[in-house]
Amino acid sequence: FSTRRIFAIDYLELPILLKYHFFQTNKFSFKIGVGPTLGRGMGGRVLIQSNLAGIPSTDYKIIKFGKLGPHTHDPNEPDHEHLDHRYDIGVQALLGVAYKTNAGKIFLEGRAYWAMSNIYGKNQDAEVDNFSRYRVWSIQVGYAI
Repeated sequence: FSTRRIFAIDYLELPILLKYHFFQTNKFSFKIGVGPTLGRGMGGRVLIQSNLAGIPSTDYKIIKFGKLGPHTHDPNEPDHEHLDHRYDIGVQALLGVAYKTNAGKIFLEGRAYWAMSNIYGKNQDAEVDNFSRYRVWSIQVGYAI
């Protein structure tokens, strides 16, 4: 018997980044940045893949935030996965390039985010403490006026 859980959690994030622009020309500029990011969990889904005696199965659960503890199932909400921590703090870094046009800038940024909070919280009753932090890699393309 094996089980795999894949979390897709939606966060609203507020990055506070210190950026440094370097190698600037009339058309191009490059930047790096780093700083803390505050996050608030908005919801999400959990994909649960199981294999029992060679028979695979897949199930989905909706993420809810509350103090029930990790993998605790509320009998009134069997299709929900409860996580203790809605709020997160982490570190974000970026590397980007911008191209200046007559009306604004086209930019491309790569970002990496490392969460510091345990999404499960501390469960005093569990025999094994579950610990999980998330990481995000993203690419952003935009136009600044």
